[in-house]
Amino acid sequence: MDTQLDRVIGVLRQSEFRIAADRHVPSLWIKKLTSKAKALCRRTARSPVPLLFVVDFEEQSAGSDVLCDPTPLLAIQSTLSSDQKLVAIIDREGRLLRTTIQTWDEAANWEMPWAAQVSEDCQAFVLAVYGRSLSLFDSGRLRDQIDDVNRPRYPHVSVSDRHVPAREFPAAVRRHFDDKVQYERGLAFWGDRARREFVGGPERVFQKDLWFYLQEYLLDQRRVDMEYSPAGLSDRTDIYIETVNDEQYLLEIKWLGKTVTGGSYDEEQAKRGARQTIEYLERIPSITRAALVLYDGRKDDMEIAWDSSHQHPKLDLSLRLYIVSKTASEIGRRSS
Repeated sequence: MDTQLDRVIGVLRQSEFRIAADRHVPSLWIKKLTSKAKALCRRTARSPVPLLFVVDFEEQSAGSDVLCDPTPLLAIQSTLSSDQKLVAIIDREGRLLRTTIQTWDEAANWEMPWAAQVSEDCQAFVLAVYGRSLSLFDSGRLRDQIDDVNRPRYPHVSVSDRHVPAREFPAAVRRHFDDKVQYERGLAFWGDRARREFVGGPERVFQKDLWFYLQEYLLDQRRVDMEYSPAGLSDRTDIYIETVNDEQYLLEIKWLGKTVTGGSYDEEQAKRGARQTIEYLERIPSITRAALVLYDGRKDDMEIAWDSSHQHPKLDLSLRLYIVSKTASEIGRRSS
């Protein structure tokens, strides 16, 4: 049933409205640019080429609309080497202002996507197109990501029992773990399941999927940002939640165990994560609550030996999530 609450929640979830509010520009500008970028994704899906658009809301151009017809950009792109990247600066209508070419070493900069770095350097709104995928960055923060523009974003048309107020985000984290992570549904993090070894960089896999989930299922969220630096903090928090009532929540994400690439983290990593989160809380007193989320892939299911240096009245340390290495079908056969 389409209720007034459902419609309000739908509006609050739309990243275009949040970006427009932060940039103090009409939301229609953002929505039109995003719609054009989605159409571009569909046209270039068969021959995916990375296209990056930096939006200048002040300057206006008499040039061609390269979101509607990227032919001039594709011609330039075809002449570049593998470590060269094309950046198109466009106006609020999608018309080309100018282009620049940058050198980017993916191996040396694997922690931050190229589009995020450009957005941060320019403190700009950026549209990143690749195949059917569209990402929206604003001042270095990933504000939205659509993996496939042909798929509907939110299949739920009404509030379900999975929707909770933001203050109950630990319950949403646990539900995400039970629904998706525990049996590796819709995300891939085991590099070698039999040896209990994660893929390289598993934290990013957990972080991104949880970020999507919280955007959908936190009822009163105004924004759910990934890799965000709140005022007063130079570091990037893994997930930052802000509600319509101006409550603020932080989630710090860590993984424990081993990877197929030789990485290894034990209990000390969890304790470092707790101390790091406490530092955030002390530097930003306005944070309502924080949590350390531990995705535990160690061989043995062991509790963390916390001490007083890891405790804070606003810090939740209960979210240690132990991942089984058996598949759902294996567990089903064993219990039957």
